[in-house]
Amino acid sequence: PYVVLYSREIVPEGPLGVTVGPGRVWVASPPAERVTSLRLDDPVQTEELPAGSAPAAVAVGFDSVWVVDRQRDELVRIDPATGAEQATVGVGEEPSDVAVGSEDVWVANAGSRNVSRVTPEPGSERVADTITVDDHPSALTVAPDGVWVANRDAGTVMFISASLSRLSGRPIDAGPRPNDIVLGDGLLWVADNVN
Repeated sequence: PYVVLYSREIVPEGPLGVTVGPGRVWVASPPAERVTSLRLDDPVQTEELPAGSAPAAVAVGFDSVWVVDRQRDELVRIDPATGAEQATVGVGEEPSDVAVGSEDVWVANAGSRNVSRVTPEPGSERVADTITVDDHPSALTVAPDGVWVANRDAGTVMFISASLSRLSGRPIDAGPRPNDIVLGDGLLWVADNVN
C-alpha cells in the first residue's frame, strides 16, 4: 500500500470527493465544476471532465462514473472512456454522497433527509425508491445486503435493506456528528469530526 498526495497543480481547488476505479482515481471538485481523473500508473496524467455545477461526491460502477451535483440536485452518469455525460437523474435536495452496490446506485440527500435508490440500466436510469432517514444524511457505505447511512445532524447511523428497500433495525447512536462511514473486515467504522 502507498499514499499519494496531490497538489493544486494536479487536482483543482476544493476537492471534496474521491474514489478509485479500474486503473484510475476520480476526484470531485465543486469549485472547479469538474471531476478529475488520475491514472494510477502515472498520476500526473490527468483528465478533467465537466460534471454539473457542484460535484460533491463520486463513485465508480456499472462501467460508469457517478457524480452527485448538490446544486442541481442530480445524479450524473459519465462514460469513463470518453468523459461524456450519459444520463442525469433528479434526486433529493442537496445530495451529499453516492455509493454503488451490486444492483443499484445509492444517493444520500442531505437536504431531503432521505436516500435515493437509483436503477443503473443504461437508458432507463431512474429513482426506484426513496427511503426517509434521520437529519442530514451525509455519507454512505455499501454492504452485501444493503447500504449504511451516516446522519450527520442526528448523530446516528442506519441500515437500509436492499431486498426490502426500507430501513432495517434501529438507528445506532454514533456520536454528535458522524460525517463519514465505511464497512471493512465485518465492522462498521464511523468518523465523527466533533467528538
